[in-house]
Amino acid sequence: MASGTRFRRQYGDILRQRAAAGDLGWLARRGIQALGVLAGERLGRPLAGPILGTLVVTYFCNYRCVFCALPQRAVRRRGEGMRTFGEEELLGVVHGFADAGTAGIGITGGEPFLVPGLPRILRTIRERGMVAHVNTNGHFLDAKRIAEVLEADPDSVNVSIDGAEASVHDRLRGAPGSFDRITAGIRRLLAARGERKRPRVAVTSVFHEDNLSGAERLAQVCTDLGVDGLGFIPAHVYRDGAALGSVAPAREASERAARAAEGLLRLRERMPVLENSAAFLRMFGRAFQGLPNGIRCHAPFTSLVVDCYGRVFPCVPLSEVDEPAAVIRSGAEIPALWREGLGEMRRSLRGCQACYWNCHTELSLLLGGGRGAGK
Repeated sequence: MASGTRFRRQYGDILRQRAAAGDLGWLARRGIQALGVLAGERLGRPLAGPILGTLVVTYFCNYRCVFCALPQRAVRRRGEGMRTFGEEELLGVVHGFADAGTAGIGITGGEPFLVPGLPRILRTIRERGMVAHVNTNGHFLDAKRIAEVLEADPDSVNVSIDGAEASVHDRLRGAPGSFDRITAGIRRLLAARGERKRPRVAVTSVFHEDNLSGAERLAQVCTDLGVDGLGFIPAHVYRDGAALGSVAPAREASERAARAAEGLLRLRERMPVLENSAAFLRMFGRAFQGLPNGIRCHAPFTSLVVDCYGRVFPCVPLSEVDEPAAVIRSGAEIPALWREGLGEMRRSLRGCQACYWNCHTELSLLLGGGRGAGK
């Protein structure tokens, strides 16, 4: 894939999956949905459902990553007596997303594989006609769980690896031995899916000041593993209650980050495993400089995040800093909330350029959000 490619490779892979399955109606609806998003944005009210739904099924995690405070949030809320949604309520959220016209749902955490009902949740997403995706730290990719997930037939699985060497990855993830365990699990998953090559299996890596020098080597590790993609996301600094602008503080490593991103851009010419768009990679230096991302964000009209407490957010960064726009008691509230209940939030986020989160930034670039981004 040439370095001039504008869009995230994952999008094309999912569209090709649907085309190969003969689901032309789904493809047509996605085109209409994209037009509805843009028209609704101009009118100030949604004319289409979310393109990207995110369901945080738990904040608990067995790892202690240096750049993540979500497990501590889970422990604190348990101590405060906050009740999480059970499996049936999480399934209700899935149905609520579907009734709102959502194109796909990404399951995330915390660590989703800690939730016993994960396969059923993924299966229900697929049964409701949506793209089913799950993010995982890869710790629980044993034969039994892999078989359960493959039976649920998700479209894609992303596994986190944050260093080309075990020593770097294990330190950033706070889990000794995790690199070897995760790479073994990825090999099991790839072998189990067989020639069908479904689900799509990719690696996501946090672009952190402590692993910049190994970014290009990680591309080779992922090529050798045989995964379908490797995507990077700049490290963000999140804390509960923090101001939105604090998700991209200036860091001393900004020059090293820009050089490392340029190396990845050059590498894309000969290593198709790299799936980030060129435009997004060119923004990594800005992320580490603490500068606004320079693009028009479409997230308030393309995205909706619901967590396991029923808290609703317009985007992942606001869920990370714990600034909900609403709280729901059941997924049945989602369609009306999406259509009518988030106007003030959408107005408040007009012009937001605070984050470099991959799912939002890449989708905004796809929808024409770039105003000289990466120049």
